[in-house]
Amino acid sequence: MAIAMLMSRGTWPLRAGLLIPVLAMAALGLAEDVGGVPVGRRFALQLVIGLVGAPLLLHGAGLRPAVAVGAAVIGVLWLVAFVNAFNFMDGINGISAMEAAVAGLTYAWLGRGRSPILVDGGIIVAAAAIAFVPFNFPHARMFLGDVGSYLLGAWLAVLAVLTIRDRFGLVAAVAPLALYLGDTGITLLRRVAAREPWHQPHRSHAYQRLVQAGWSHTFVTLFVGAIVAICSVLGVVARGRALGVQVGIAAAIVAIVVAYIGVSWGRPGRPGPAVA
Repeated sequence: MAIAMLMSRGTWPLRAGLLIPVLAMAALGLAEDVGGVPVGRRFALQLVIGLVGAPLLLHGAGLRPAVAVGAAVIGVLWLVAFVNAFNFMDGINGISAMEAAVAGLTYAWLGRGRSPILVDGGIIVAAAAIAFVPFNFPHARMFLGDVGSYLLGAWLAVLAVLTIRDRFGLVAAVAPLALYLGDTGITLLRRVAAREPWHQPHRSHAYQRLVQAGWSHTFVTLFVGAIVAICSVLGVVARGRALGVQVGIAAAIVAIVVAYIGVSWGRPGRPGPAVA
């Protein structure tokens, strides 16, 4: 039903640009769940999926050839980076369903009246996430696994690209995903600086440190959800504003994410079987 809804709206390259990378990433995640895929091969396959999806998303955008090539490269790297960031962050009950629901509704709101595929894509991913919540939060009876986190992560990454493509602005596109990007990015930088094996499982994400400090999964998930919602609202406010206003809003979003991460500083992370 969701696929039929998407196939009836927007141009076929955009529909394919959404569905092909999402379904391919989900298939790769399923393979990882079932039998495991070596890290190098998994990364290479993610790049191939991005190389297929990026040109479709840029089709008809009216970019000059040189700009289109640069945008395609950035699009591929963005898709791979955010899919993995989303997967890394899926470590406690409800956190990723909350992120997908809030972000999806934000993108749907942004697309009203101008981008049917953004509206449909946002509603579908939000509805899927909300439907999953009772099974994963506050007590987990089911988990996303790699198949679920790859699917949701790829879906949101593509919606962010569509938001930029439709000229809603970079701030509006990234705001709903800022916390996930900040938590993952700063955690990886800290691990690299400490000469730790960044690609191995660990418990040093900000949300993991908060749990280790005694916060419940429920409280951390609601805390994260509230911050994602605030950042998303700021992103909506930034849409169509003057450059100076957008820069100011972007700075506010960065400050909020840094403050969230700062809450967990000084709380030791423990290596273990948690997500990376």
